[in-house]
Amino acid sequence: ILVPLSRVRAELPSPRLDVLNPAGLSAGTSIEVTLAGPDLEGCEKLHFDHPGLSAEFVKERTFKITAAGDVPRGTYDVTAVGRFGVTNPRVLQITHGLADVTEVEPNNTLAMPQVVQLNTAINGTGDGNNRDVSRLSLKAGQRISIDCHSARLETEMDPLLIVF
Repeated sequence: ILVPLSRVRAELPSPRLDVLNPAGLSAGTSIEVTLAGPDLEGCEKLHFDHPGLSAEFVKERTFKITAAGDVPRGTYDVTAVGRFGVTNPRVLQITHGLADVTEVEPNNTLAMPQVVQLNTAINGTGDGNNRDVSRLSLKAGQRISIDCHSARLETEMDPLLIVF
């Protein structure tokens, strides 16, 4: 009996890291992050391009990231490592001297703002054309800086900031 030989070709899934949420923390602190993207099954390790960053696996798609106090402010690459290989990098923002606060819904109206303090980094997500309202107390003549890091964090958000 003759059996013809044929080629069999199979491709493994290609894991992709689309979202790291939240995408930042202050040096000297830890934060729990969630990963989103296709084919991330079995990802139980994160790799960073700075030795002062580390991650502890919590549960599927969730990690506790720690930034040593001497990690310079800036952005660093993060990749997830799992059963199907290494993902593309995403950016993690490291700040200094800012308190990390997660956006709390509902905060979509002037009547229901999220109250924050000065020197705070708000880690939030864009949800369509929705707005997020924050409130902070200032004194007359006080100068502050407000900065949105969406472009530096490689998001597609086109933010609009209105202060009143």
